[in-house]
Amino acid sequence: MSGYVTLLKLVVWAGCLILAPQAIRAANINIDQVGAKSGNVTGDPVWEQGVAHNRDMFKLQMEDGQDILMDEDPDEIVRWINEVQANLAKYDKSLAQLNNPRRRERYQAEMFSHAIFEGHVEIVDLLLARGYPFNARNDAGETPLMLSAAQGNIAIMQRLIEKGASPNESSMTETALSLAVSSGGPKAVSFLLEVGADANGRVQKGQTPLFVVVREGNTKAFDILVAVEGIKLDAPSRFGWTPLMEAVAHGQHDMVKLLLEKKVDPDQKDAEGNTALMIAGRGGRAKSVQHLLEFKADVNARNVDGMTPLMWAVTRPGNGEIISALLGMGADSADKTAEGQTVASLATANGNKKYAPLLK
Repeated sequence: MSGYVTLLKLVVWAGCLILAPQAIRAANINIDQVGAKSGNVTGDPVWEQGVAHNRDMFKLQMEDGQDILMDEDPDEIVRWINEVQANLAKYDKSLAQLNNPRRRERYQAEMFSHAIFEGHVEIVDLLLARGYPFNARNDAGETPLMLSAAQGNIAIMQRLIEKGASPNESSMTETALSLAVSSGGPKAVSFLLEVGADANGRVQKGQTPLFVVVREGNTKAFDILVAVEGIKLDAPSRFGWTPLMEAVAHGQHDMVKLLLEKKVDPDQKDAEGNTALMIAGRGGRAKSVQHLLEFKADVNARNVDGMTPLMWAVTRPGNGEIISALLGMGADSADKTAEGQTVASLATANGNKKYAPLLK
């Protein structure tokens, strides 16, 4: 197997030499001469080739490092790190010509990304020692801490925190904690909370990490988050949506029950006046309807259009069980919407005449 891996690496390196001769030559160009010739090397084809070549060499070195670190030969590890360092010296010389700080940061963030994805703490240390910013953002606005949180690499996260990274770093759509919840694992979640991550920190659309937990049915992360002092179990999103509603909408019935057992309000409304029971009825979530009724959810709650849980239920085929359950708990079949539609007329308008006998 090791012979096969070695052969494969030789093929990859040979491919780089054969298929990218311009990039190879670019790595050896005199960057100072290019800068003097063009005034600003940003966008110069030769300069771009040099940067791209050094980036690709770095990626290969990261992959090669997996086998070297597994061999645990100190001399091999030192040789490997020296090669990475030599390549970074060329890379940094190229980046020094950039007049755009944001673009330089993006290039530096890319080096962090490769090291983190391969799990190389040693190279992250090397990048930090070379002055690469610990909070460099990639094109998606993600920082090294966020990437390592998504990977669940606590050793790298620890290094970055020690350098000054904030446990509450975020992009437009994610926080380090939400990424740890989604893919990093419970240990990464616990680590971030221990170093000060905000369990109620907002992410996309004003949602907290708990939304991610219930959406994915992550019981381990749920147990960790609900144990945090000050956790807000029913904090609404920007549009009034709650974690309970999120759990219902995604069919995470166990999460619905867990939240209700934690005393969240079953009748909290979103911006349009909808409750979790309405969402359950509209989506055909019979198990969630059962849980909500057990915890005394209001069967006759009305949204801004006058719609009730029963009205939503009759708009969907196959909801006979839910309709019977709602009627059994006192749902008013004679109620009307704000526009005067009855429950029966809503059923008929949505092709569900078969519900008529239930509504008499």
